[in-house]
Amino acid sequence: ESAVTIVDIVPRCGPTHNLPCDASVNPYFLSGDVASFGVVIQNLSPTEDLAAYTLMVKNAYDPYHVNSYQSKGNGRCGTPGQLSGLQFTFSSTDLSAIPFNQLVEVAFTVSASELCNDFVDIELMIVSTCEMPSANSEVFQYDMMWDSVSGQVSVDYNAANVRRASNSTGMFTVRWPSNRRRRTSEVVSEDTITNPHMEDRLAAIELALMKVFWVGLSMVAVAIGLLVLMVFRMFGKNDTL
Repeated sequence: ESAVTIVDIVPRCGPTHNLPCDASVNPYFLSGDVASFGVVIQNLSPTEDLAAYTLMVKNAYDPYHVNSYQSKGNGRCGTPGQLSGLQFTFSSTDLSAIPFNQLVEVAFTVSASELCNDFVDIELMIVSTCEMPSANSEVFQYDMMWDSVSGQVSVDYNAANVRRASNSTGMFTVRWPSNRRRRTSEVVSEDTITNPHMEDRLAAIELALMKVFWVGLSMVAVAIGLLVLMVFRMFGKNDTL
């Protein structure tokens, strides 16, 4: 079961599905967008056989800090490896029968939490299913010692002598814009998704229309004023006669 590795974690964001899921370098990645990735895995097991692995987030929790999620200090948003409530959806976590010497991809998506919008070096892990004792432990087997005098066998729980389950890890980073998050229930037009400058253009059009409106309103006011003046002049001539 060894030599099965995570070759890469590929970002699948943007209209072409190959852009970084990072708003600092990808203007198409907007607040509230779901970030898509692909875990690329290769089975180079020495047995040259099918392999069964389980895909998971390596750490299920973050270290506790009293001032977590502040702009600075321990536990701040963007701390490497900190999950900060990042929400995962995997297409599959039970990776049975991974073919030998072929690259396979497992898709997954992540959504930002209300705690942070900056997630750096988040670590995923694949671990041999048959060697993994539980979802929270990498220990496969403790060292065993036999006393030839007493004939007793004892277990060595020294962490340095532990045999761990075959595994491989990979990291990814995702950053949403720092402005207000768009709610997932909000409807976004296709033009807004495919053109990151659409909102600016709409604002410019709105400003232009407002200018046209006020110019038009001014012209109407001038026309009414001229009409009133003409009426007064006509009545003034009649009175003279």
